[in-house]
Amino acid sequence: MTEECNVGFVRLFDSFLESAPQKILQLAIVFRSTKHITNYRLIAFVVYFGSIAWCIQAYNRSNRLVQMDKHDIAAKGRFLQFIFLLCLTVSRTLCIGYVASLFPIETLTICAVHACFCGTTVFLVDSPMIAESRFMNYLYCLCFGIVYLFIFTPVKDAPTKYKYLYYLTFCLLQNTFACVLFIPLDLSIAIIALYILGIILIIIYYTNCHPNTIPTYF
Repeated sequence: MTEECNVGFVRLFDSFLESAPQKILQLAIVFRSTKHITNYRLIAFVVYFGSIAWCIQAYNRSNRLVQMDKHDIAAKGRFLQFIFLLCLTVSRTLCIGYVASLFPIETLTICAVHACFCGTTVFLVDSPMIAESRFMNYLYCLCFGIVYLFIFTPVKDAPTKYKYLYYLTFCLLQNTFACVLFIPLDLSIAIIALYILGIILIIIYYTNCHPNTIPTYF
């Protein structure tokens, strides 16, 4: 189980450090140069969003299974977790992709600042120790900062309620600001609605489906 968790961890970084920037670039090209999305591109985006949400969900479950004091996530909990991860990831990717189609250099700069801010915050608050060098630990946190462009996942086992609260509020404000200033109304409604739906599903998950609140038989 530890090996499976480590593999899921590597896949998580692969998804966000390699696949996610590619999809942002593809979305920016689509928004900038075409009026519609072809069936092939639509299938590619659906597969990407589904796989990245599944990757995070699988890693979170494996991470619980390797800890003897943690209960497994029930099937309905895993399904709900997958849905809210999908909603949040789609919302953030669409928002970043559209703004990148208008202001590519500025978007890259803002994303870099966001990643550095989140990575530095993780380094100061959680202080993960995966190496003896503080510099290497900081680089590790910066990698998580890139992941936090799209979704929150804990660096280490610790209470996450307030972390989710601060992170989701911060990203919702970013999405709202971008939608009001730069994004067309129909797409803005979809982006904000998906993010709010994701937040609602997180609340339902932690109040009704989390292993610490219910039995994990189903």
